[in-house]
Amino acid sequence: LPFVSAVGTPRVLAPATLTSAAIQWHPVDDRTARATFTNQGHTISAELTFNADGELTDFVSDDRFRGGLEGQTFVRTRWSTPLSSYRDFGSARLAAVGAGHWHPPAGGYSYIEIALLAVDYDVVPAR
Repeated sequence: LPFVSAVGTPRVLAPATLTSAAIQWHPVDDRTARATFTNQGHTISAELTFNADGELTDFVSDDRFRGGLEGQTFVRTRWSTPLSSYRDFGSARLAAVGAGHWHPPAGGYSYIEIALLAVDYDVVPAR
């Protein structure tokens, strides 16, 4: 899940591109930021919402595509990934509950719901 908190502390695993100068960050309000990324003439954006502790609580984008009902096309559709129930998993504080939602005009639905019960770390010791 591609997210970082508004204060720069990773709250959910984030690819290195989120810290890239290619992403433009714009404040929306005290708890929301808009991120815009342009690559080879294509621009995408999302709004990221954070709680009072700086933890990501939602990621919403209108720049995702889902398969059309006939299976032949792709349709731009609002997509969100709400996160909640942050707790410590070892040395990392992570959202323990998350989901993936599509928001088509006919009504939204969850296509995945996730609950983290435990996190195991597989870190290779430095030589």
